[in-house]
Amino acid sequence: MASGRFHQDHVRPNNRKARTKSRPRAVEGLTNARLVAFEFPETFKLPAYAQIKKLKPGDFVKLERNCERFWVRIDGFVGRKWHGTVTSNMELNDDLSAGDSIYFMRKHIYDLERGR
Repeated sequence: MASGRFHQDHVRPNNRKARTKSRPRAVEGLTNARLVAFEFPETFKLPAYAQIKKLKPGDFVKLERNCERFWVRIDGFVGRKWHGTVTSNMELNDDLSAGDSIYFMRKHIYDLERGR
């Protein structure tokens, strides 16, 4: 007799878990690139505010944490926070790896690159 529940062997097509991305998480210790540029104006150049303002999902930004810089693909914006996906594995940041989704702010951006 059939009931309203799925049989244990039944597999649902279009499984939701397979389609959803991991939620972005806040990461402690991202370096404020604006402060570094202020301390070392002769040797450290940041992208112009006008360039940062034109960034959109699919573009890449470089961030730093624990003296290690890494690229993040921008996925979207939530208020003043941006979120993106880390694109490379790191040696010094054990809790971050490629594919992790994180939040960051404009002040953390060291460099940028339009969609590669």
